[in-house]
Amino acid sequence: SDNPFEEMKDLQQTGTVDEYITTSEYVSSQVGRLPEEQYLGYFMGGLKTDIRLRVRTMNPRSRVQAMKIARDIETEMRGSLLPRVSAGGPRNWKGSGSGGYGLSWKTGSGSQHNPGSTRVGN
Repeated sequence: SDNPFEEMKDLQQTGTVDEYITTSEYVSSQVGRLPEEQYLGYFMGGLKTDIRLRVRTMNPRSRVQAMKIARDIETEMRGSLLPRVSAGGPRNWKGSGSGGYGLSWKTGSGSQHNPGSTRVGN
C-alpha cells in the first residue's frame, strides 16, 4: 500500500527477527516521527506470537529494547530447537532407510530368482 501507517500496522514477522527489524525500521522511516509507545506497539504486534509473548514478559520500554530482547529470545529458541532438528534428521533417515532396505531386499530376492528362471528358459 502507499500508506506507510497502514503498512506498519500490517507488518508481520515472516522470517527471522533481524529481517523483521530491518523491514520495520524501513517502514518506520517512511512514517516519520511517532511516539515511542506507538512504534513499540507496531513492532510488538508484528512479532511471531511465541516471541511476542516472551518479549512482553520482559516489559520493554522502547522499540530498541524490544528488538534486542526479541533477538535474544530468537537465539535462545534456536538453541533449544537444535536437538529437535537433529532428532528429526535421523527419524527421516530411518523412514527413508527402511524403505530403501525394503526395496533392496525385494530387488535382491528378485535378482536371485531371475538367474534361475533365465537358466531354465535357456
